[in-house]
Amino acid sequence: PARVAEWLDHTFRTNCSKFVVDDTSDVRCAFAIARDGTRVIFELDATRNVASIRADTMADAGVFVDAMCVGLELISLKTEVDFPIEMEEFGEVLRTVEMRDQRRATLIAETAESSNQVKALIIHAEDSRILRDLAATRTAYGDLFDMNKELMVEHAKRFENHADLVGALTQVNKMIQRASKCRFGKHAAAAVKAMRKAVKEKNTQKLFRIVRFGGDAE
Repeated sequence: PARVAEWLDHTFRTNCSKFVVDDTSDVRCAFAIARDGTRVIFELDATRNVASIRADTMADAGVFVDAMCVGLELISLKTEVDFPIEMEEFGEVLRTVEMRDQRRATLIAETAESSNQVKALIIHAEDSRILRDLAATRTAYGDLFDMNKELMVEHAKRFENHADLVGALTQVNKMIQRASKCRFGKHAAAAVKAMRKAVKEKNTQKLFRIVRFGGDAE
């Protein structure tokens, strides 16, 4: 407790040390972040030798964890993370990823089918032109023009879906970064590796478990 209190005093200009009598003294300190008014509360239970950090956002908690580990020269730190609101929002992001990924596969199949039809129409149009069948040629090129417009619409849909998918995956990556920052050293690295594996496997339940309990929960 004394070492932690000294770090708090030195880093945040607090006076925690004067309340620490011996190694059985608990440490408690609250902060308000000037940037946006969010809060961070640090508590050390000397009896159980357990520290807790309560914050309005996971990002704020991660910044505090990183500063604490560096300041106290810790090699690694294992933590349990619980931010219900952010996890609920993360669940929506994962559902968006799943939906857009399924939509992507459907659009690719539809575009491939349309492309094959365009190829067939081009061949038919050229054959009609060579045979000097003007009526058939006009019909074929008219159908080709309509099909080309449909292809352009399909490509626009694919572009929009891809943009949404990339945006959702970016949010997934940010969550991985925030969750890993709440750990330190080997536990942070293990969490990142396990979360990326869960994302690749499309295992949402495992991903949620790893965000909360770390890489050991894989």
